[in-house]
Amino acid sequence: MSINTRNLPETVETQKDEIDIKIEKDIDIKTKYRLQSNQRIIVKSVIYRIIALLITFLITYLFTNNFRKSFKVSVFIESLQFISYFIYEIVWNNINWGYSI
Repeated sequence: MSINTRNLPETVETQKDEIDIKIEKDIDIKTKYRLQSNQRIIVKSVIYRIIALLITFLITYLFTNNFRKSFKVSVFIESLQFISYFIYEIVWNNINWGYSI
């Protein structure tokens, strides 16, 4: 005994194909437009700037031999660079160029 599927509006295979196409489109969209959250950008920026702060401090201390002065200079420089890096990441996060499908 066989089931006649000719009279059915949609077969199970057709529905499966439609679901597979929808999933593929969703994956393509997520891959093509994968953006970072602002929170992720902030965390990346802070970690990167802490590393840079330590390097700046060490180099400044080698030149000045003054802990307090080295610390002030390092914090000032790294604060400016943190803000500029954060803005840079936000701008690049909104540019669609360079994403591959």
